[in-house]
Amino acid sequence: FAQALELADQLAQSSRKLGLQRGRLVAVEWGLHARAGLHRWQEVLDRAEAAYEEGRFAEARAEYGKLLALRPDLAPRIHQQIGFSWIQEKQHGKAVEELELVLSAEPDNAQVRAIAAQAALEGGMAEKGRQLLAGLSEGVIKDPDAFFNIGVNFASAGLTEDAVQYFT
Repeated sequence: FAQALELADQLAQSSRKLGLQRGRLVAVEWGLHARAGLHRWQEVLDRAEAAYEEGRFAEARAEYGKLLALRPDLAPRIHQQIGFSWIQEKQHGKAVEELELVLSAEPDNAQVRAIAAQAALEGGMAEKGRQLLAGLSEGVIKDPDAFFNIGVNFASAGLTEDAVQYFT
């Protein structure tokens, strides 16, 4: 159990370095399964995370696909990771598709909704970005940089009226 907690802490630390909270999300699952010991699925997770950290995103997605077969109960977290890998490769449409799979299972996941909206806007999918942002509750976005980035993406798309609300 102590080893699993240590690995969970390492995942959380690496996620903070990336500015994403991937490690924390998986860490809970590690704690739940610590009594049963380290299983094959954890080895696959290790390979996926290592590939992601090293920028080998296609390999990471392949490992996450294997993990999905081993642990379908982790589907939202796995799809989230796959979505994040597509974002890293500037494949915004594919990222939005994966992140929408998370939202279909967890419609109230504000963090994933905001990231999906940002990816949609960065990928030139203004209407999809609007739809995703409309699903956010008032006051969920607390980071002023997030408002600025959303506004910039709307402005870049020539949608000045949409942009203004994120700058004020």
